[in-house]
Amino acid sequence: METTESGENLPPDTGGYGEAPEAENDSGQPRTKEDALRALKGEGPDWEDSDRSQAIINEWIGRSRGHGDTTINYFAAEVHAGRDFIIGGAGESRKRSSGATLVAIDVAEIAEYTVAFVEPAGFRRAMRVLHQKRVVTLATSEGLGQRTAALELLRRALGVDEPALYKLDALEVLGDRTWVPPYDAAGYLVPRDDASLRLLSETWFDAVSKRLETAGAYLVVLTEPLSHELAQATWRTDFVVENLAAPYSFDVVTERLCRTGLFEREVIKRQLTEAGARPLLDARPKPQFAVDFAAEVIRVVSDGGDLRDAVARLDRPGELVREWFSEHKRHDQLAFVFAVAVLEGSSYLTLSDAAAQLFTRLPDAPDEEPMHFRGTLRKDHPWIELEAGDGLGAAELVKFRNPRLQPVVLTHIWYEYDMYRPVLLAWLKNLCGHQDVEVRARAGTAVGIIASGDLQHAMHRYLRPWARSKTAQLRQSIALALSVVGALSEHTDAIWTLLQDWAEAPENVYERRMASTAGLVAGSPWGLDDPSRALGVLQRLAEDDDWDSLEVIAVGILHLLDDGSFTEVLGALLAWTARQDESALVEKGLVAFTFAARNPASRAEPEKTVVPVRRPGLPTLLANAVNAPRELAELWARALANAQVRPMALDALREWLRLADRDPSVFRAVRNQILTVAGLSDLDCERLEYHLEQWADSEGDPSTSAFEILRELSVPA
Repeated sequence: METTESGENLPPDTGGYGEAPEAENDSGQPRTKEDALRALKGEGPDWEDSDRSQAIINEWIGRSRGHGDTTINYFAAEVHAGRDFIIGGAGESRKRSSGATLVAIDVAEIAEYTVAFVEPAGFRRAMRVLHQKRVVTLATSEGLGQRTAALELLRRALGVDEPALYKLDALEVLGDRTWVPPYDAAGYLVPRDDASLRLLSETWFDAVSKRLETAGAYLVVLTEPLSHELAQATWRTDFVVENLAAPYSFDVVTERLCRTGLFEREVIKRQLTEAGARPLLDARPKPQFAVDFAAEVIRVVSDGGDLRDAVARLDRPGELVREWFSEHKRHDQLAFVFAVAVLEGSSYLTLSDAAAQLFTRLPDAPDEEPMHFRGTLRKDHPWIELEAGDGLGAAELVKFRNPRLQPVVLTHIWYEYDMYRPVLLAWLKNLCGHQDVEVRARAGTAVGIIASGDLQHAMHRYLRPWARSKTAQLRQSIALALSVVGALSEHTDAIWTLLQDWAEAPENVYERRMASTAGLVAGSPWGLDDPSRALGVLQRLAEDDDWDSLEVIAVGILHLLDDGSFTEVLGALLAWTARQDESALVEKGLVAFTFAARNPASRAEPEKTVVPVRRPGLPTLLANAVNAPRELAELWARALANAQVRPMALDALREWLRLADRDPSVFRAVRNQILTVAGLSDLDCERLEYHLEQWADSEGDPSTSAFEILRELSVPA
């Protein structure tokens, strides 16, 4: 079945991952007041899911603001870092071409490559082979410092300060069993060539080894990793080293810095670590980056600059992403990286399941291509790490080494892989409707990052269509996506205007769903940053006569209270309910108040609750009661006087008394609040006395706190 770009008409997935949720029983009719109140009074929202979702989006917003920049030029051909230091792009090649078969390697070039040499794994074995056989082949992937290792091998083998080294043409040497070294006591290097591997043979190695020994000379051949046929040859162990690794980049930088005489080894190692150099170098382990990194640090410090500033200048995620994608083309590699960008911070199994699902959807994906994500993690993805979770048996978490990489990778794939975009969008839609709230929240965050690049395209292709979906989980994810877009300053006003429009007097089922989505955004961590605007959106929802968004309003009010907007929320609720009539705004405002009164602060961020009486699970309104006793008392009185809301208000007040029964300090706060309500009017006092008497004498659940407060009310003033 074909899919639209918004992911519609996609057949449901099977296998338990990204499975499309079952369609709700949505008749298109607004929910009745009774149904809405019953739902809110019953199970209510899933607080654990809500807390986890809020924490994930809070983390991303905090990270994005902490970096100070949210826009990166991902598509520049090359990146300049001052003076002649260039990384990436089509810069000048370090190799010197010549038409001659034999080219002398300049002494200065040898020194440049080997002056601060750091031994990589496999080097000592290569040295032993060269000493024994006079010839060794380094068969490794490109970019691991193969040429540097070869020059150092020849320099050490000859044992002189200024060795005579020559570069040879692979096609004229390899396979020629009659080849004789042109000069005695010299070193020879055969650079990488596409034809090198097919020219190698045991007979050639044996013949050349003898002639090199006679001449007192040495030869190093550079090739790509061995083909399947050569990898099975028994003679390869005598002449070929396949396990030569790249040197540890941090050691390369340290060595080069110390060679200048400007730095003491232990001091500079500590300073580099404190400046954050290790994760940058670990993410880009190729020796050339370490060499350029050291050169830039030397330049900046020599000019009187700060080491931290130099390291910060070298943190270029866009450059790293372009470099990686230019070298990795396999579908499994692309699927895994995009899954990490979308679900960063998830467990390995969650993430690899998502990557496998995406892999099977990518256009032209080969049927038999392996998907050994864990096995290739270190080799193919040095910029990604497996982080052990906290506690015994905790799952491993997958993250980028650099927290700035996520938006860069998402944007690169979204803009560079045009043919993949419809498939990626359908896959993202499934993740946004996933049963696991963490998957939904992370996917929603990723959708927001992508959408911020072209908001108009996003609005028509997926934000608006998904915001009016009948699937509640999908709407929740889009609310998070809009929160991410709104967190970027260039889109903040546009998103608030959009939310106000969506919340304004919805007329049909689709508009009601979009209005509900707007309320979710207002109650998100981003919405909480501007309580005045958030309350304005929630008020628009509350003014409408339909009751579909009651839970969204109530939860939004609670989140605002949890976030510390105590004064703003109480002021808004007092204004909403001032008429004390049967209008939707009054009733919804009082319902939201009683809902907040009986629900504890969010478990995701308990430290944010301003609580004179600090107790786990204490409702925010109770914890802050001493800060606004008159305002709270007025809202209690209005809720208890309203016939529709009174049952919920009584339940909330009874719960306060249960808490007071267990804790003397809570009792004082509850007592003071009830006495303040009773002092508003004789009718309020009589209503409270009636219910306090019922609770004090309740069979099976008597309240000593109710008894004490009732006795105090009964004493004549």
